[in-house]
Amino acid sequence: MNAFAKAQFEYDNRLPVEHDEDPAVTEWINCNASRLMDGETVTWGYRKSDKGQVKADEFYTAVQEHLTSRQIDGEDQRDAFARLVVANLVWGHRMDGREQAQYLMGPKSALKDIAVSLLQPHAARAVALDAEYMRQSEECGF
Repeated sequence: MNAFAKAQFEYDNRLPVEHDEDPAVTEWINCNASRLMDGETVTWGYRKSDKGQVKADEFYTAVQEHLTSRQIDGEDQRDAFARLVVANLVWGHRMDGREQAQYLMGPKSALKDIAVSLLQPHAARAVALDAEYMRQSEECGF
């Protein structure tokens, strides 16, 4: 199956993404997915017992697992990983590795999808803790 037909097949047969009905949860996930993709650690909760986090290193590990899985599955038909590494070592800043990196990741949404999958299990609790903190702050007056 050629690359286009395979991509079309995968697109046509995707399962619908489950969305939370709460817009605050969706907003929290989207904002923090961007932060995670920027290399920041995402934290939530204000009391010691409520604190949680997803570290940037966890995100990088998940991306590495995604890339490794694609390598094992034979998705790198043009040795893009090797080209990316060699080009950046030899040509450095003169080489735009974006095309190779995008090819390695697969769908354009893959990076965000990974970040979302790490944050999704914590979103409702994080939003609830933020709302509780805001409520308590308003009651105290500061």
